[in-house]
Amino acid sequence: MPRRWQASFNRHVPAIVSRITFARSLEARTAAEFLGVHHIEVLQYPDCQLHENGHQLIREIEQHLCGSGAGPKYDVVLSHAGGDTHADHLAVHESTLSAVRDFHGSVLLYQSPSTKPNGFHPTFFARLEEVDIERKDLSIQAHTSQRHRTYTRVSQTRGLADNWSIFLRQPEGTYLEAFEVYKSIY
Repeated sequence: MPRRWQASFNRHVPAIVSRITFARSLEARTAAEFLGVHHIEVLQYPDCQLHENGHQLIREIEQHLCGSGAGPKYDVVLSHAGGDTHADHLAVHESTLSAVRDFHGSVLLYQSPSTKPNGFHPTFFARLEEVDIERKDLSIQAHTSQRHRTYTRVSQTRGLADNWSIFLRQPEGTYLEAFEVYKSIY
């Protein structure tokens, strides 16, 4: 790359990354609101570069879990399953497991569209009502940068939740959200 292009490139990339990070952060906050989550903390890392920040990410997750108080702020931690093929998801998974080694609560791992078909082995299922499916669909639709992806279709969310209930021989019309249990403490 010619030097003058490189200088221009280096000057503009941080602004572009900041806009992308801001947009994705806004999507996450909007999605959380649909799920009834009113407080969400988005860490300031560039999209698709989490694998370059492993130890820093672990420390930041630990800080957010426990803060400066004597005990953890949360009872349950949710993270990506380990069988994920997306580099950022995998980095979050590995960093979270490291960060929760001294966490005295439950850790559940969820499936995402980039999870390998044979890389997810759920053992905990939460029953979802129709209104939960509708909220989840709205939450997924809030990720406007991902709308071109087939997994954001309403039928996909409902279908996956319905399929888990079929495998577990639940009555028709039952929807389930599947999780792997990393550790369960109640």
